[in-house]
Amino acid sequence: MSSLAKVGRNDPCPCGSGAKYKKCCLHKDEANNVIRLGTQSLFAEENEVEEYEEVIPQSYEERVEFIELQVWASEQYRTIALQLNDHLRERYEPLEIITIITLWMTYSRDYSPIINKPDVIFATMEYVMGILTGNSSITQTSVAKQYSVSSASVSNRFKDMTPSLDQLLNLMLLDEEDEEDDDDFENVHHFARNELESQMRHFRPDFAKASPAQKLIDQANQTTSAKMKKKLAEQALALDPLHPDAYNLIAEELEDIDEAAKLYKRGIDAGRKQLGTTFFTENKGYFWGLLETRPFMRAMHGYGEICLFYLHQYKEGVHIFEEMLDLCPNDNMGIRYLLVTGYILLKQYPKALALINHYDESCANFNYNRLLISYLQHGVNPSMKPLFKQAIAQNPHVVPFILGSKKMPKHPPATIGSGDETEAIDYIMYHNPLYTASPKLVKWMSRS
Repeated sequence: MSSLAKVGRNDPCPCGSGAKYKKCCLHKDEANNVIRLGTQSLFAEENEVEEYEEVIPQSYEERVEFIELQVWASEQYRTIALQLNDHLRERYEPLEIITIITLWMTYSRDYSPIINKPDVIFATMEYVMGILTGNSSITQTSVAKQYSVSSASVSNRFKDMTPSLDQLLNLMLLDEEDEEDDDDFENVHHFARNELESQMRHFRPDFAKASPAQKLIDQANQTTSAKMKKKLAEQALALDPLHPDAYNLIAEELEDIDEAAKLYKRGIDAGRKQLGTTFFTENKGYFWGLLETRPFMRAMHGYGEICLFYLHQYKEGVHIFEEMLDLCPNDNMGIRYLLVTGYILLKQYPKALALINHYDESCANFNYNRLLISYLQHGVNPSMKPLFKQAIAQNPHVVPFILGSKKMPKHPPATIGSGDETEAIDYIMYHNPLYTASPKLVKWMSRS
């Protein structure tokens, strides 16, 4: 028997995510004065497992409904989730499919990846499925061939997704260890725990050995409370003074830019001591591919960005970003775009152009900066016209912001899409002062 009742904090969220209500839609509902009602069994203890299984999207249609109920940062992310459901529906069990969709939700939410070829995502998720199901015949090479993409692209995307796999597993382990009082931990999809935990323990045994400080960091990353995040990060520092992410988390919440810069710098210093000189020498060239480097790299990114765009310490910011690209030329963090801007601010135009030509990609940053550099080097000149034409062809949304005919939004975009307005906004955020200081260029653009 069941009756209508208010959804409890520890009940499965009505949206179908599989997470507890308190860790999913509760805060949003409270902000909107919404009270959720659901069916509550009169024999809750006897039917606990049966009730939980009912929230797992079993059929293809239920998974579509589950996807549509989620909040996605972009339409492209939602579409990819729906396509994953299509690609996997005939070959995998419902629990396996929803696990992959959940992984995509986590990854797209936390990292806002730029997706130029969705097939790379499908291939990578197929490879992850092979790991989760223990199917050794599913390799990066086989999925790359299946989806007509390169093995390198699958490898790089998988490395990018690894922290999201980390996050899912760590939260599952934390939830098990704190069953009596789990308010501080996300209750992540119990139906996937056995598959994910067993396969990921085999794939990366060190996942099961998270230090007490790392567990506090994982917990801090899940809270929306700035006060609690700071408290947990400080507790982590007390246990491990050389954990860069503890400094990063505190710095992210500070309004005082100078203090934030100091904390990021301490995070960098801690990371260097933690990893050791030999580690840097041996792993230079593919740094980001090693999970243990990422807290250090995040500290570098935060410090470099503050130096370059807030403190106007251009040389220091450029130095930081040059080292980051030296450590990881594949540039999984998009440092090349910031470094190009840094070179322009230092009037090191040949270096900026060399970096643009080295990566040789068509994007707003590179295309409009080619135009900007041409003007800054030679003033208004004939070579600007084809550069301007190329820039507009790739992203026409930048020009209205430069000319002032369109106002910038109050908040930066949650995700950036190649060639669309979000990319234009991201470009102007970092380059508006350069155009403001170049009125003749802006005038020329308005007439061209």
